[in-house]
Amino acid sequence: MGDARPLIASAAVFIAGVLALAMTLSPEPLGLKDIDEDGISDLYQDLTVLKDLQLGSDGEWVELEVGHTSEMDLPFLLFIGVLLLIALPAAVLLYISRGPFRMAERDRRDRASIMQDNVRRLAAFLEINPSLLSALKCAHISQSEKEGRILGRVLWELRCKGRTFDECMAELSEEWGNEEPMLGRALESLRGAELEPSEEEVLASARRVVERLSEESRERMEAYGRSLSAPSTALFGLGVLLPVLLATMVPIAGIGGRTTYMVGFLLWAVLPASILVFGGYLVRKRPRFSPAYKGQARFGPCPTPLNIASTLLGLVLLVLSIRYMLTGVSPLTLPLAGLSHLETHFLMLLCGTALASGGVIDMYSRGPEQERRRDELLGRSVPELLNGIGSSLLDGRSFEAALKRASVKGDGRVRTELAKAFPVPGMSGQVTQSGGLDKALMSAREFSRAGLESGGRAVRALSRHLGELQRLDREMRERIKASIGQMEVTSSIFAPLMIGSSAGIFKLMEGSSSALEGGSLMLSSGSSPMGSSTFILLSGVYLLLLSVVTALTFHRLEQGAETGGWSRVPRRLVQSGLAFTAGVVLSSLLLGG
Repeated sequence: MGDARPLIASAAVFIAGVLALAMTLSPEPLGLKDIDEDGISDLYQDLTVLKDLQLGSDGEWVELEVGHTSEMDLPFLLFIGVLLLIALPAAVLLYISRGPFRMAERDRRDRASIMQDNVRRLAAFLEINPSLLSALKCAHISQSEKEGRILGRVLWELRCKGRTFDECMAELSEEWGNEEPMLGRALESLRGAELEPSEEEVLASARRVVERLSEESRERMEAYGRSLSAPSTALFGLGVLLPVLLATMVPIAGIGGRTTYMVGFLLWAVLPASILVFGGYLVRKRPRFSPAYKGQARFGPCPTPLNIASTLLGLVLLVLSIRYMLTGVSPLTLPLAGLSHLETHFLMLLCGTALASGGVIDMYSRGPEQERRRDELLGRSVPELLNGIGSSLLDGRSFEAALKRASVKGDGRVRTELAKAFPVPGMSGQVTQSGGLDKALMSAREFSRAGLESGGRAVRALSRHLGELQRLDREMRERIKASIGQMEVTSSIFAPLMIGSSAGIFKLMEGSSSALEGGSLMLSSGSSPMGSSTFILLSGVYLLLLSVVTALTFHRLEQGAETGGWSRVPRRLVQSGLAFTAGVVLSSLLLGG
């Protein structure tokens, strides 16, 4: 029997939607208005006032309101019905039912990265000892517990099940080949390399395996980079062209009334959520060449003068704008650049939201970001540090002396962090996840116990392996930046400027369309066209949301992680709010004033 949770959750959302629709259609449960007293709330109706002329006591005819007639706003009712009864239940059903598939895809990606890392480790250690079994043991020692389970299973079967090494490796080659054909071929090539007649030929064969694997990995990088061009184009169309099109079409088409809520739902919910969901899909498809190290990021406020000032200034703007909306009292004596008081305070609301939320996000994301950068810094230092340790071991020094000598030659920040994580000598104290540095040094110490010469060669082989992985990862990030990097700037600076500038176009066309007979072309009775202030609010909030989701998506694509990226948000959020405000003010001066 399958998992019933998706159906139960979807049914619950459907029932809640039916209740919400029923309660809003009838005026009684929620006390909604029903001016025409037809038993249907005015939320879904367009009302028309009925008037009649009566002769007054002074002998003049007076126009009096005698009642109301109503007409159902069927497009709005259909929109709410489809949203509550079809779209939301279907979205919940799809999201929950796809959960196991997302988990399986995530596990497959993690396993593929671990397998590729294993193949490269085996090749690296085979270069120093023409025995695949010895290379497998060294590779297992150099891995963390989670990553070493695949090779650890082979060693366990050799010891406990009495199987031969060839049988285990043949089974492993077949298993890896079914999941990742290029890794299966690489493992078979390593098995063949072990049979070469001389140590030099074994070494050359092992190196050819790594070179072919790197070449295939780079081909995957290029294919993935090309696959990002279509999403980038789609993001440009949705993020820039759609709001600009709305700015020119809304006044002409007379869009307003309840249609504004539909446009708001599209801009504020559907598009941002779609970008996040599709971005997560792209992240899971991103090639990864080694297991991801997850640091123990601390969560807590890290106040700085900049984020405190940003938060306070944003709160002041929010208070002033909300005060005006509640009381109608404005601190501005004159409208700004031809803008009305309402438009000006909407801009203050948007800027205040950007500054305050940017300051708070920066305050709480700074600590995790510092941990991530620390791990990245230490991770970049690992290959050079291991190479220095290996050279010192080959010179006859002890591991502690080799570690001390190699750390002294490193970057000052690396020495400081190294001293915190691994006090020398003895490496006692708190060992934390630090970009793989902890496991790399533990592995180096284990190798040194097998003898200074063999241990030094093993440490240097591990150094070459990790250095190659870092080069591949840097290439992957550069390709992603080349494919979509410009889109982040577009979504946070150029798009807000263009859409803000379209506010002037909106005001200009709004004035032109109001001169037409009836004031609009396609309005239903009882509706009024969307005003420029409403357009500013709709597009401004959308741009703030767009800057958040694109910053998160681009960071996660670069890093290959499905979480994180909040440290990138504050800057883009403030840029978007200020650029949009500048665009609105300048366009109003030139066109709308």
